[in-house]
Amino acid sequence: MSNYKKEFEAKVNSIIERTRNGKLPLEKRIAEAKLAVDAYSLRHAEAVEIAQWRENKRAEQKGGKPRELPISYLDANLMERLTNAILHEDLTNMHPDKMTREDYPIMSETQLARRREGKHVEKGKFAKGEVPIGAAALHGTDGKDHRTPKRRPLTTKEAIAVDYESKSRNKARQRKYREFTKAQPVTVTKLSPAEMEAYLNGDKNILT
Repeated sequence: MSNYKKEFEAKVNSIIERTRNGKLPLEKRIAEAKLAVDAYSLRHAEAVEIAQWRENKRAEQKGGKPRELPISYLDANLMERLTNAILHEDLTNMHPDKMTREDYPIMSETQLARRREGKHVEKGKFAKGEVPIGAAALHGTDGKDHRTPKRRPLTTKEAIAVDYESKSRNKARQRKYREFTKAQPVTVTKLSPAEMEAYLNGDKNILT
């Protein structure tokens, strides 16, 4: 690790320690953090430029093309630690009504996991977690689930039972169909002239 990174790490550790001991209020903490990050970023940029300059000189001496150096990022771990130090009061606020008391509440990773997934809950307490927004969209004020029902796949036992019932009904249908379509007996009714005249005059009971 180069010297400027060690210096930045020492400043970060100092800010964190004084913050935890209550010796560095928020305004001074932000000011110190800004100065530390500005100095670190500037020296980091200078180090990148120097590395590229050396590569250009090496390629010039050998008569070749300079290589493209890999991108060098700021130390993400140190930057995250410094950010957490700035948000110390928010991240260490364990009040149960934190989300309703604060205008812009900020949760730590532990608090976020507890709120969303019900993790990191004290022993003996029920792990709740957040309810998906889709649950509120699909449930009515009557407490019923109004989502479009989906047919559940049948189990093997249920499928066998359905097939058995279907075959039984098919047999009954086939029997009734054969009885209906087979040749029916022809009934012949003979009427006398007087009965025929009565039938034509509207006496339908003559056929019974």
